[in-house]
Amino acid sequence: MSLNLNTNLQAVAIRIQMQSLVTVCSLYLPPSERISQTDLNNLISQLPSPFIILGDLNGHSPFWGSTDSNSRGLQIEQFLADHNLCLLNSDEKTHFHLPTRTFHSVDLAISSPSLLPFLNLIVDNDLYKSDHFPLIVTDNRHNPANSYRPPKYILNAANWEKFTSLSNINSQPFFI
Repeated sequence: MSLNLNTNLQAVAIRIQMQSLVTVCSLYLPPSERISQTDLNNLISQLPSPFIILGDLNGHSPFWGSTDSNSRGLQIEQFLADHNLCLLNSDEKTHFHLPTRTFHSVDLAISSPSLLPFLNLIVDNDLYKSDHFPLIVTDNRHNPANSYRPPKYILNAANWEKFTSLSNINSQPFFI
């Protein structure tokens, strides 16, 4: 289910059913555009919890693997602290800057605190003809290996006469 956001930011959001209803927001912060802290605060106020924010935020900070910080990175650090948000990134590079042939960490995955214990972030190692590596977020509460349910049989609905006749196809002994 999509959410209507009233924001000056380039953001879209949907709510998806995982173990519970989770808001997923895609956010792009252009590198050369000044972003106000008020706009970021306004976005957070519109996202139903729990939520995940994913996007190219164009900020540099050692917190997520950059060797230096820029003003956008400092702004994102403040944003995380102000709203008690959790950064899923480690120090993996998420962007390949073709002109300089260097790798950077500008794509971030952020979550509300209640989701942090359940989420894992993997940065794919294939650019897929892009300059950004895909971020793959998984919810470890949904593990197909843990969700196996043995089959259930409705024994009183079985046709036992047919079963008996089919199981007696050959009454001759079988020797190996």
